[in-house]
Amino acid sequence: TDPDSRLLRIRGGYTIGYNAQAMVSPLKPGGMLITAADVTNSPTDHPHLLPMIEHAASNMAGTGEEVGVTLADAGYHSGPNLASCALAGHRVLMPEAQSSKRKNTYHRTNFTHMEEQDAYLCPEGHLLSFSGLQNRPEKGYQSRRYRAESEVCAACPAFGVCTNSTKGRVMYVTPNESLLREHRVLMEREEARVLYRMRKQTVEPVFGVIKAVLGFRRFSLRGLDKVTGEWDLVALAYNCKRLHRLKLEAAA
Repeated sequence: TDPDSRLLRIRGGYTIGYNAQAMVSPLKPGGMLITAADVTNSPTDHPHLLPMIEHAASNMAGTGEEVGVTLADAGYHSGPNLASCALAGHRVLMPEAQSSKRKNTYHRTNFTHMEEQDAYLCPEGHLLSFSGLQNRPEKGYQSRRYRAESEVCAACPAFGVCTNSTKGRVMYVTPNESLLREHRVLMEREEARVLYRMRKQTVEPVFGVIKAVLGFRRFSLRGLDKVTGEWDLVALAYNCKRLHRLKLEAAA
């Protein structure tokens, strides 16, 4: 009954609804304050990372506080997001959505780039040579295609595990591959791991309070504009509750 809503993937299946976004920042006395909130009907989070960071920075302008490191969940991870955040000077930590798949020996991230040859070396020591470009109009860029020789793959002991293709293993590399690999190395550092674990203490408790304490688990209105207004009111209610609590604690 709501033409603005979309089919969204959620834990355990799918639902018809909206994609609510929120960014929080720590308050010096304690607790969190919602610094940016928005609602979209996009099924993915990718397009919203940079707008949310800049929305929060705009709301915090004049407070004397600067946006530090943004801790985003895996739903925001993408090469274009890393590129746009780097260009805008924003520091971001976010895990890869497919980090568990990288444990596979023959996952594409375990192939080594040979810069001088413009080729990739597979875990078995075979080369995947550049074989052309592939247009990705839905992504707005071209991917570079690398392919191993079919005879080499067919004779490899990893055939059937690495690839089942009789044409040989193929890899598609995006323009932001170097940024993805650099961020992967960054996320494996202990200081980044320690910092990212703080996300469990920042935005997740805020969502918990909104759902369990304020009792907000679903939108009551229809239409993107009305739903956005409803979410803004929820964020405002949370912030008022937090600030009131801090006032009582200061007076005690």
